[in-house]
Amino acid sequence: MKKRKLWISIAGILVIVVISVTQVTKFKFLFEVLRISSSLSTVSSDFYSEPIEDITYKNIIYKKRGNTELKLDIYSNEEAVAPSPVIIYVFGNGWMYGDKVIPSAIESIINLLKDEGYSIISTSYELMDNEIILEDQISDVKDTIRWVYKNKDKYNFDTDNIGIIAPSAGAQLSMVAAFSEDDAFIGDASLRKYSSKVKYIVDLFGPANLSKINLSSGPKEIVNNIKNRSYSADRIGSLTASVFCFKYLLLVFYLKIFSSKSVKFILP
Repeated sequence: MKKRKLWISIAGILVIVVISVTQVTKFKFLFEVLRISSSLSTVSSDFYSEPIEDITYKNIIYKKRGNTELKLDIYSNEEAVAPSPVIIYVFGNGWMYGDKVIPSAIESIINLLKDEGYSIISTSYELMDNEIILEDQISDVKDTIRWVYKNKDKYNFDTDNIGIIAPSAGAQLSMVAAFSEDDAFIGDASLRKYSSKVKYIVDLFGPANLSKINLSSGPKEIVNNIKNRSYSADRIGSLTASVFCFKYLLLVFYLKIFSSKSVKFILP
């Protein structure tokens, strides 16, 4: 009986060791998620001032609109052999501000994803000034996706595994871009023949019903334009969204990246 218990204990320890060894990347990722989520104020304050410097491909022009060049950055593992799943990051900040840079505070997570064979694409879109250009901004996100399909062989992208993670205004643009038809929101004519389908979206507190946004503190020109212009539900989208805890969403993102289950999009 004692020997049996001893062997059972040894077997249990071996199982734990095997799981720990084979799942080490998952544990590392989860650890980094929990570490970063406990210091969100630091990450937020340094978001644009301390970007990641190690960018595999920087400032690639994926389209032009008039004299405006829209660019993206790629963070990838150049030694990867298998086609690389793609995670597109679309920044937020009220449609008027923001930048595609990724803060150095989360570089450890970017590196873990690169080690797992992922390519992270941080894209840009034209910012609003005094005019409402939501449709142009949505087309910029869709054209980023189309660009990925167009360049899958050049950069070894796995176009069967494209996902988007986006906060705030970037999430709103991404949700509309992802849930609209391939032939909607055509921007660059050279990209129109390519798909804009993605496998999943991680929506970080993105607004969906623009008519319910509190505009009281917004810039006067933009506020007046939004109030005086209506957007049809089938054009701009009428999805359900709410505010998530960022820590919870990082954990959900972890489950999505390292889970074999299919997740189309994340809503409450």
